[in-house]
Amino acid sequence: MAIPIGRRILAARQARGMSQKFLAKQAELSPAGVRRIEMEQVSPQFKHVEALAQALGIPLVELCRTEERVNVLSAL
Repeated sequence: MAIPIGRRILAARQARGMSQKFLAKQAELSPAGVRRIEMEQVSPQFKHVEALAQALGIPLVELCRTEERVNVLSAL
């Protein structure tokens, strides 16, 4: 099952110790916009996902992937 993009953004932001306000500033979005994306209240435009990925310092593909990674070692 795929993890929604808003939850991936939230997890990446928290893992980096960023506030919503800081991420919003770096991505040139409003803090309310970041909050709505993270809470899955809106579907972000591609340009916003691209800006968020850049602000988070992660590849765009990490936010856009549709499948969860499978830990091969735990599956053995």
